[in-house]
Amino acid sequence: MKFGSLKSFADSKRVKYGTLNVVFVAVIVAIVIMLNSIVTVLSDAFSWYLDMTEEQLYTVSEPLVELLKTVSEDVDIDIIFCCDKDEAQKNYSNLETGNALAYVHSTATQIAERLDNVSVIYKDPVKDYEFMRRFTTVSSQLKPSESTVIIARKDENGNYGTFYRTYHATSFYTFAEDALGGTSIYGYSGERVFATAVLSLTQDKVPTVYFVTGHGEDIPYSTETDFEIPAIAKIYMDCGFEVRYIDLSDKQFTCKTVNCGESWGYLEVNKLEKLTCDKCSKEYKLKDIEAEFTEDRQIPASARTLIINQPDSDYTASELNKISDYLIMGKGTVMCFTDPVGSDVKEHPLKNLYDFIRQETGVTVLDSEVVKDPSSTSLGASNDFRGNIADNNAAETYLSALQNFGSTKPMLNNSGILEIDKRYSQVVNGEYGYNDRAAQRYTLPLVETNANALYGTQSGKHTVMSVTSFTTIKDNEPAYSYFVVCPSGGFVEDDYLSSAVYSNDGIILALIHSTTALTVPVNLDFKTFANYELDITSKEATTVFVCLVTIMPLLIIACGVFVIVRRKNR
Repeated sequence: MKFGSLKSFADSKRVKYGTLNVVFVAVIVAIVIMLNSIVTVLSDAFSWYLDMTEEQLYTVSEPLVELLKTVSEDVDIDIIFCCDKDEAQKNYSNLETGNALAYVHSTATQIAERLDNVSVIYKDPVKDYEFMRRFTTVSSQLKPSESTVIIARKDENGNYGTFYRTYHATSFYTFAEDALGGTSIYGYSGERVFATAVLSLTQDKVPTVYFVTGHGEDIPYSTETDFEIPAIAKIYMDCGFEVRYIDLSDKQFTCKTVNCGESWGYLEVNKLEKLTCDKCSKEYKLKDIEAEFTEDRQIPASARTLIINQPDSDYTASELNKISDYLIMGKGTVMCFTDPVGSDVKEHPLKNLYDFIRQETGVTVLDSEVVKDPSSTSLGASNDFRGNIADNNAAETYLSALQNFGSTKPMLNNSGILEIDKRYSQVVNGEYGYNDRAAQRYTLPLVETNANALYGTQSGKHTVMSVTSFTTIKDNEPAYSYFVVCPSGGFVEDDYLSSAVYSNDGIILALIHSTTALTVPVNLDFKTFANYELDITSKEATTVFVCLVTIMPLLIIACGVFVIVRRKNR
């Protein structure tokens, strides 16, 4: 081809505008790639995202922000990640192996953005050893590592002291049993962990819950090689309570080591503390203690809650009198969970306790049968049943803090039923319930069976949890105590209380809130990973459809028309 022909071809409109089109497309593609890279980097650095999941998996909830504003406005809180920022905000992956900091970091940074008194800082356990030393002095807490998060409160001098909580990354998640019999991560419960940590760090006086021991009860205990803590105790601990034990009998313990003979009385044992003989160093579980009656003791006036959790043997008159005195004293709560004994028992093992409950609350515990639900397909088959929140003033008063009040369904296992004396549940001449010289008692059901559940051959609604309020006059002011009765130890078993699909823990939290007047994270439920559906309205879906199907093609057509017009006018 001659040079003139090449020049003529290069100067032709086809080549000129064809080249312009190629350059134009290349520039546009380059700009799009560059913008995408810039936005990706910035979104990772500043957590830019639009959370369209149904449960708002990636967005901090307003109830959490409001709760933290209420309880922590007068203190400074630091959320300390034991790694650098890049490590803390890694992609949301590898949750099963413990590298789960990204969700936690997202929650922490959002809280810090919303609250002026909360800061997020990053420290290396090795490089910042001197700083981290202050968080390794409490033996019962987790030692800092790259997978831990420390939530700490500063005192008026800017020091942390002992005001901190240490969590492993997996503590911010809820686990459930999988199809293979193992456990897998089910949801994210980080908001509740943050809330309970801050609540426990900002309370002026740490409340105490006492677990009664001495009758085979299910209680927390610890030794050097053996550790157990029921889910109900963990709920109280997460709410900032100090968990302690109390033996109501008048007794003193004698060490059983040969030639030791050391003896001591004990009123209460701190959470996770080993019970050790000072003389021979032998360690004991509280469940194994046998003692002789030698000294008198009472329930401390500071006890906010007393829990009787599935006893095997009966209580003495002396022990029950102490519980009665505690209730009449005011400002206390007793929660009693028992297991049915069946119809084959000649002499009831808890006769004294049940007589006491009937005398104090008007509630008769019937447990010769076990409630069955033929339609149940859950853990315990026909001995499991879904309960219903009772439709009365008691439920409205004590359980209204539940987020889904009225539709919340707890699960009960191996349960008897309760009968309430009408005198205790009626209002006569403006007076609520039953009155005597010591206190006014008013009892109503909280949880009932569903329509399919059977007690023996009786179907219909049966009461399976009740609450009694005690009103006494103390220093010319009313004082209130509460007695919660549930004839189902399964209600507070770990499989049910810590399950991701039952509301049992929500009911316990609501009762803690309503009977102790303490702020607890009752509305901060976990967010499930199982549901990634986009939660958008029809209007929003239509808008997205129009953008993708109409606007983009119109823009392309407009660009084409512009090029054609320009070509014809040249």
